[in-house]
Amino acid sequence: MGCPCFPPSRRIRSVPTLPVCPIPLCHRSSLTSSVFVFICPMHKQLYMALFVLVQVWTIFIHDGDMVSGSWWEQYINSPAHHTLHHLYFTCNYGQYFTWADSHYDSYREPEDALDPLHAAIANMQKKGLADKDGNPIKQIKKDQ
Repeated sequence: MGCPCFPPSRRIRSVPTLPVCPIPLCHRSSLTSSVFVFICPMHKQLYMALFVLVQVWTIFIHDGDMVSGSWWEQYINSPAHHTLHHLYFTCNYGQYFTWADSHYDSYREPEDALDPLHAAIANMQKKGLADKDGNPIKQIKKDQ
C-alpha cells in the first residue's frame, strides 16, 4: 500500500517530497531520520535544519538532470550519478559521497551517452514530435 497523496499509478518518477506528506501512512520513508533522534539526541533547531537540508538534497538528486563534468563529482554524488542508479540499480549506491562506490566497485561514471533524454528525443523525432535539434514541433489539432 502506497501513499494516497502520490499513488504509483499517477507518477512516472520518484517523489522526493514524500517524507513531508501530511498523511502519517506516508512517513515510512522518513522513519530512519525520525528514529535517529532517539538514538542520538539533538537540539530541535539542528534537527529541523538537517531535515530541510536532506529535503533539498533529495530534490536536487532526483531532478533527473544528467549534466556532468564538474570537478566535485569525483567526491560528491550528483543528479547524474543518482539518475544512473535509478536506470540500472547496479551502481552508484552512495547517498552523498562516491568513495564507498569506488571502494566496492559499484561506481559508474556519468557519461553524456547514458542520458535517457537522448533516447526520448530520438523517439520523439521518429514520431514527428520533435525537429532535428530536439525542439518540440507544435501539433495542429484537427476540428472534429
